[in-house]
Amino acid sequence: MNTFHMYFNGLICHVGRDSQSADPRDKRFAAIINEPNHHYPLICFRKGEVAPQYEMIRLWNRDFIELLDGLTPGVARADRLFEDTVPSLKEITGGATIEPAIEEGRPDADVLAYLKYPKGDLTVSAWYPCKVIYVLNGSSVTKSRCVARIVHFAATTNAERVRIKITNGEKVRFDFTADANAHMCVQNATHMTGRGHLQYHRPLTNAPTIATVFESNQPCVPGGLPDCHCDHHAHGSQPAAGVDPECSNSGWP
Repeated sequence: MNTFHMYFNGLICHVGRDSQSADPRDKRFAAIINEPNHHYPLICFRKGEVAPQYEMIRLWNRDFIELLDGLTPGVARADRLFEDTVPSLKEITGGATIEPAIEEGRPDADVLAYLKYPKGDLTVSAWYPCKVIYVLNGSSVTKSRCVARIVHFAATTNAERVRIKITNGEKVRFDFTADANAHMCVQNATHMTGRGHLQYHRPLTNAPTIATVFESNQPCVPGGLPDCHCDHHAHGSQPAAGVDPECSNSGWP
């Protein structure tokens, strides 16, 4: 039995259904939020898990990522740790609902790309150093708590390879296979610091405003699973999309 892993880092929203009958733990898509000024959307693999030309891929606007042969269609089921440390948009917007197009994984100006989840499990592997409190309209909407930095997906399979297909409209950009025990990183990160990045989630909903984050002095224990980092500034092989002539995933542990 093999286990395929995905790690999510940066400006990404894990989308389920907003209906009353839907289980809030079930996530259908990872929506990579469109913020072109400071965030750099990539997927990458450790060396040897895919052919070298696919080790790092720059995501384009309206990309749609599917994991096909080797994994079972379905939804990603979030565990209690995910629920406790990944902030809910409904919670931090005062009850807003997500835009219907995003709920269905359809093109939207505020989403750069979607990843369609296969059947598997979602948890959290790393947290930010300090606990935070979310404040909306002058009132705390959460207790002080740790917040996820790296979300981890895992799916078991009897297959030896997993097929990954990236389409953009009618065009197939990439269609390749990865080792069934691969570690795929989906990153939409920035080198900027500060607490303002939450604002980029608000347009995914019908909310007029979104909570502000305040750090506490209470520490969180770092997670123990591998980090997710596509180091596009490091020297090494050129990425598949040609975003930078000096790219590698050497930042992985």
